[in-house]
Amino acid sequence: MKKLKKQKNQKGFTLIELMIVIAIIGILVAFALPQYREYIERTEFSEGVRLANKIKLGIGICAQTNPLASCDSFADIDMADPSTTGALTALIFTGVLPGEIQSTIALSPAVSHTYILTPNEINGAITWGVTGSCVAANLC
Repeated sequence: MKKLKKQKNQKGFTLIELMIVIAIIGILVAFALPQYREYIERTEFSEGVRLANKIKLGIGICAQTNPLASCDSFADIDMADPSTTGALTALIFTGVLPGEIQSTIALSPAVSHTYILTPNEINGAITWGVTGSCVAANLC
């Protein structure tokens, strides 16, 4: 008679295999989390940029029939103040120059950036300069 060898069947994973999988997941999360935060910041900031661009369009339309200096309020461009929506904490329409748009966008309670659009009128055409802390943060 032949002796039957008892076969040992492995069931499950070893502790080393599980630790390797957890280490790989940890490395992936370490790279993905900063990218995700940057993505969220850009998404929230784009709301403020969109609203500022809407105002910029209203100023351009107003400046076609009026001097640029007289297009310095929401009433002049037939628009309601949109500064109470979403991540936008403050939108100042009149800045240092007539028609300047200053947006302060809070990305979190501790982090906020400014987005400033300054119009330059040359021969009836308006060009916009972009400044603010969003330039250095690469958000606008």
